[in-house]
Amino acid sequence: MGQEFKAKRVQTVFKKEEINHFYALNEVKASVSERVIKTIKAKIYRYFSYNQSYRYIDKLQSFADGYNHTIHSTIDMAPIEVKKENAETVRLSKYFSRPHSGKLKKILPL
Repeated sequence: MGQEFKAKRVQTVFKKEEINHFYALNEVKASVSERVIKTIKAKIYRYFSYNQSYRYIDKLQSFADGYNHTIHSTIDMAPIEVKKENAETVRLSKYFSRPHSGKLKKILPL
């Protein structure tokens, strides 16, 4: 996968446009991006069904805005609310477990 980006003509364009292209060689690095793509695709397919039309190009910004303004359970806020000042805190909260309700769950003895 991704072989088309190794072509000499594509590499020439990357160099000309100063694009730093790299390959994520494991699934972990791309999982967040893949999830965003899957979510937006689902919204587009629902739009197709509801509107009985495959024209969506003029609605792409609307799909992106909807995604960016939706509260995400992993970060407890909408992506649009993540700013330079709180980005590190948000990133760390994603990787370190914490209860969503603010209350610790009771562990019952065996």
